[in-house]
Amino acid sequence: MIVADAALIACFTVRNERSALADAVCATDAVWAAPLLWRSELRNVLAACQRALAARSKCTAFECEYVVLAQDLGVPLVTPDRRIVRAFPGTAVALERFTRKK
Repeated sequence: MIVADAALIACFTVRNERSALADAVCATDAVWAAPLLWRSELRNVLAACQRALAARSKCTAFECEYVVLAQDLGVPLVTPDRRIVRAFPGTAVALERFTRKK
């Protein structure tokens, strides 16, 4: 058993260069304990990531939630919002373009 802090737990939600190491920690010892505080800390990490994405794209935090979900699922975000399509061309697809694809 190990005690894991929110930074370690976040490596599973926000995949980055440390995520492979976090996976290895889990493979080495899958029994973890953490104080309930980890939930609030993780929400704070996720909020910071969302704010950074929103600031770079000029999209709202709400719009970025759809983008992140599409990216996590590996599927397109279909939207009539041209600003989102311009900001995230690898993820967002305009309605008209998506329906022509089929």
